[in-house]
Amino acid sequence: MIYLLYGPDSLRRGRKLKELIDAYRKKYDSPDILEIDFSVEEESEGVLRARDFLNQPSLFVAAKVLVLKNSEGAPDEKELARILKTELKTEKSFVFVSDAVAPKKTLAFLLSKPAAAQEFPEPSLRDLRTFIQKEAKALGVLFEPEAVEIFTEIIFGRAEGRSWHALRELEKLAVFSGGRPVSKQALYEILYVVEEKQVFRSARNILFGQSLARSLSELESLLAAKEPPSYIFNSLGFQARGEMAVRLADYDAAVKSGKLEYEEALLDFVIRKS
Repeated sequence: MIYLLYGPDSLRRGRKLKELIDAYRKKYDSPDILEIDFSVEEESEGVLRARDFLNQPSLFVAAKVLVLKNSEGAPDEKELARILKTELKTEKSFVFVSDAVAPKKTLAFLLSKPAAAQEFPEPSLRDLRTFIQKEAKALGVLFEPEAVEIFTEIIFGRAEGRSWHALRELEKLAVFSGGRPVSKQALYEILYVVEEKQVFRSARNILFGQSLARSLSELESLLAAKEPPSYIFNSLGFQARGEMAVRLADYDAAVKSGKLEYEEALLDFVIRKS
């Protein structure tokens, strides 16, 4: 039997792989497991090692497990495909394939039955909110209602690795929040005061600087550094007060209703502020 786990969300994909392997370990006292990662230079002979492992009878257990990671880096995909096709229906071995992208051409048969395939894409905003709520509960992190929405949007602004970012930041909150509900201000104080100084410094300069040219320059620098526009926008929202906070809330409503994009809202806010 072959299980294909693929997609860029390596956290959830890795957890599923561990779940499958753990189930096998619980069933057998002396598990027979081989892991091959084709992204590692030392695994240039990985295809041959996989073949030999599957062909060699196991002396201690009725079935064995082969774990293949990053199969797109296999030095001989055709030979690997031939080996895997012989394992599609066997009950004497389990092959778990974990890849960041869907297999193409030679290994594309893994996407169809009798192989079992499960995709792990970057989570949508809705799925990310659910993930954050579940992980926060497990870590004992409490959010004020507004804070959890802002936290979710900030993490969603990360183009890649959203689940990892969420978990890392939640672990920080678990340590520093002291069991108190996390407010919007606490998010800034706990999460970003050290590692995201530049974004928040630039956001402060945009908010409180008197020069239009300076504010535009700060915004341009952030966008050129590929900071997510939604993250820049929320960084402004963390620090805005009074009238500017109200205006940013109006822009936020316009973005969420589809009337504006974050880039348009940022530029319009900077121009009208000065």
